[in-house]
Amino acid sequence: MLVHEIRAPVRLSAQCGTVQSHDRGHKNYILVHKIRAPVIHSKLLVEANVLPWSASLWAFTLSYITYKISRLGKPPFPVPDMRFVHAGLAISHTSTSYDSAIANTFLIEELLDTSSSGFVKFINNSSAQPVEAAMSAHLDICMFLTFTQHLQYWKSGEAIFLPDLQGTTSVLTDPQIITNPSFAVRDVELFGDGNVPQAFENFPLEHHCNRFCTWFEVPSFKAQGTSAS
Repeated sequence: MLVHEIRAPVRLSAQCGTVQSHDRGHKNYILVHKIRAPVIHSKLLVEANVLPWSASLWAFTLSYITYKISRLGKPPFPVPDMRFVHAGLAISHTSTSYDSAIANTFLIEELLDTSSSGFVKFINNSSAQPVEAAMSAHLDICMFLTFTQHLQYWKSGEAIFLPDLQGTTSVLTDPQIITNPSFAVRDVELFGDGNVPQAFENFPLEHHCNRFCTWFEVPSFKAQGTSAS
């Protein structure tokens, strides 16, 4: 069993094994059962690769929103302030030598504060439609997130967008990336198994524009001349 001292609350991926939290003398500790490394390491490398790409695409999305507000002024409705979770890989080795083998790999994320909103699945990765329960409780956020998908799809030249949007009302976690199936390479796992080709193909058909799309001047699929028309 490994014992790690941490300076801030974190969450470890469930793939890493059993996790228990402890408070020893007002210091946060997490106890993690050892696991076999090779399979978990390769899986977590793929998952961890999704995080910075998602954050980069999200940063682009926010920069577009900021630009449009500078040109158009603030919209007559609130724009949710959201970001992606901070995360990274922690890798331990069998020894301190240069050629030592990997012993364990952990995907570590900041611990989300779910005290006010709970954990919410806003949109999954198989449909462009928000989850019904989320629509009932968080309509504005659901509309905002579907708009961000439309914006990403449009600005990337119909190449990419972020699905599986979940977390709290301010921090999103565990993202997926969906790309145009034409980018597929045989025997190469591009952004993991959450990259569902059918979801990409259905996006223009399932997405419904809302006031965010209109205000921020994202052209409708009919105006773009896609198959959704």
